[in-house]
Amino acid sequence: MTIDTTYEAAEPATSSPSRRPSINVLVRQSIGQVDINDGLPQRPDNRTLKTLRLLARCRQGDLGASQHHCADCGHREVTLHACNDRHCPQCAKQSRYVWEKQVLDWSLDCDYLHLVVTLPHELNPLIAANPGPLLRLLHATARDAVLGFARQHGVFEPGLIVVLHTWGQRLNYHFHAHVVMTAGGLSADGTQWVKFDQDQVAADNVALAERFKKIYLRRLQKMLRERLFSEVTQTEVLEDFSYQSKGPLRYPLQQPDQASIEAMLSIIKAKKWVADIGVTPERFRERGERRNAMRYVGAYVAGSAIGDGRLVSAQGDAVKFRAFDYRTDQYIELEMTKVEFVEAYARHILPARLRRFRFAGLFRPKGRTERLSHCRQLLGSRETERSAPSTSRHDHASTAQVMPDESPEELPDETTSELKHGLFCSKCAQRMTRVIEIDGSMSCWMLKVAMLVVAYLNTQRLASFSLAVDRESIQAALLQVLARLQAEATITEAEESREWMRYAHVTPGELFFHEAYYDVMLLFIAQQIAERNAAEERLAEAMLSPTHHAARGPPKRDDSKKEDGVHPR
Repeated sequence: MTIDTTYEAAEPATSSPSRRPSINVLVRQSIGQVDINDGLPQRPDNRTLKTLRLLARCRQGDLGASQHHCADCGHREVTLHACNDRHCPQCAKQSRYVWEKQVLDWSLDCDYLHLVVTLPHELNPLIAANPGPLLRLLHATARDAVLGFARQHGVFEPGLIVVLHTWGQRLNYHFHAHVVMTAGGLSADGTQWVKFDQDQVAADNVALAERFKKIYLRRLQKMLRERLFSEVTQTEVLEDFSYQSKGPLRYPLQQPDQASIEAMLSIIKAKKWVADIGVTPERFRERGERRNAMRYVGAYVAGSAIGDGRLVSAQGDAVKFRAFDYRTDQYIELEMTKVEFVEAYARHILPARLRRFRFAGLFRPKGRTERLSHCRQLLGSRETERSAPSTSRHDHASTAQVMPDESPEELPDETTSELKHGLFCSKCAQRMTRVIEIDGSMSCWMLKVAMLVVAYLNTQRLASFSLAVDRESIQAALLQVLARLQAEATITEAEESREWMRYAHVTPGELFFHEAYYDVMLLFIAQQIAERNAAEERLAEAMLSPTHHAARGPPKRDDSKKEDGVHPR
């Protein structure tokens, strides 16, 4: 059996019903086929392509691995390094948790309003062609419009959290901003806490929409006159174009000249823009969950347009996912090809250094601790005053403390021991220490070898695995696989050109000479067997479930041998 066939047997198909579909897997399968430029001229330093490559390599061994040891219970574990990109659905879970915990620690315990301002869809092509400057404009306009709206209702300075969204449930362009605002704030002289009349504010959403429309159109027209309609040749635009806040804009394909842009502006000027305002429901007040809106927007501070939880299946070339239809208030299932799905996902990757959320008003970072302490005294709050933790440049979850545009792109890695939310033992929940770190090329090779060992052990009908009981059988299988690798590497030159074959010359003695590498290899094998056993258990449960049999229907009879209306015995 060659290495190719062994490896195919070791890696289960992604379309198997026993494996839950993953966005990272879909990106890895389709990254070479997607059109990441969306019809625009390609730049050599394409941010979208870099992000997709990181997502495809996340926790696959290409970025390295680490072995951790628990001093309390002796448990050992190997973790594949994460990509730490803020768009990755796997890396975003921990960052969202840490962000929500930190914000709930220092925010005010009071009622909150949830406001949403939306841009007309006629602006979608222009924003997609110039995402950096126009999304920054959306951020700033949403903040200023809500602050002006609050002062119109008698509150001079409320606390704001502005979160940017670029997507709808169908992964289409839907540019809008969520604003979480305290249901009150300081007076003009700062000596009183003034509460909103929440019912009156919620009924005044038309005034908020008109204010937002007026400010956004005024600023947009000024930006277009200075950076798009001026005398700049197309060559200069393509050479000097930047996703940053400065530089010329470019025309989208749907609106290739000034006349088409002005026609679009006349259409959106005549339209009624949309704004929604939600108050704190009474049931949340009774349960002590008045900051529920903050938890809602906290789910979107990391990740992107869709998470793995909404994926239904990935069979063959088709991907099905759930979407909420606001017209019918029901969930529906949508289907795309894998390439279409990844292209739709890639459209919502934000430009570099563009913040997804910002703090304003009482929550602006500079002097926030003193302001909130004063507000707690006015509110008569009994909660303990907490100062926000210091900001690390590599801790994306702590970027609440960073106001400039230079926000870090990395998310915290659970294998980083310096972070407070480091890796904890899955057995006793105690902090684990890192024993050894392996580079990407070596960890990839060891992971491939582990898969080959699992495939070899499956031929031996090994149902379960334990490091204490089956160590000798695992070592024998590992020797067999390494010997086969060495034999095929010397016979076939094509095999040597593969990235994962670069360590095929390693002898069993060299591998076992470093005890830590040997332990890492055994842990890789153990984890691969555990994953395969779990997949088989999920498949068995699916086969035994009533829904599976209902979908298959009753068993069909074979009428090919039927004679005179009587089946053979």
